[in-house]
Amino acid sequence: LLPPIVEVLPVRGARIAMVPHASHVYVAGEDDPVALEIMVRQAEWVLDQPRPISGYAFRLQDGEWRPWLPAPSHALYQRFRTLQLRSAFEAYMAQGELLHALENRKDDAEQCFVATFMVGSRRPDDPPRSATAWTEGVATLLPQVDELFFVRGSVKTGHRMVGSAPWGRVMEIMGDQMEPQGLYPERYRVLEFPTDQQLKALTAE
Repeated sequence: LLPPIVEVLPVRGARIAMVPHASHVYVAGEDDPVALEIMVRQAEWVLDQPRPISGYAFRLQDGEWRPWLPAPSHALYQRFRTLQLRSAFEAYMAQGELLHALENRKDDAEQCFVATFMVGSRRPDDPPRSATAWTEGVATLLPQVDELFFVRGSVKTGHRMVGSAPWGRVMEIMGDQMEPQGLYPERYRVLEFPTDQQLKALTAE
């Protein structure tokens, strides 16, 4: 419903839209920092109200709305990214509860562990990032995150992290062993933990 309305709005640059609530739609130009600042400020406020919808911003491109973030160097990048992470966290939490219930109905040999979508920072002054853990020997449904942590061990012997890698590198090296489930938000089913050689490639600086 939006394009016929949005296309007549006088904006600077490509059209960026947010729908943080059923009664709030914001549109700004990609090349208008003042309008974008007003948009993100309003969205931050609306998302704290009851029944929010989404903190994602979308860019109208070739007639389709696609998730959008400004460049990392943009002054508003982190504010838009924080809203996006917040919505992703809430969506994965709700999805995780449903998946846990479904997996518990399966036989033990067929169950997958539903990995947690975490948001945090390594240091207080670092921007927030999403992360999850991939544990050896455990069939897992992985959420799509910024960074994957690889874990070895067991409850009996204790767990230890053996490295981490950004999502793009994991997909490049392990993508053929990660089965997308066609969910929203997407998860990937993994059965085989990376080999030592793959781990070395994944965690190389």
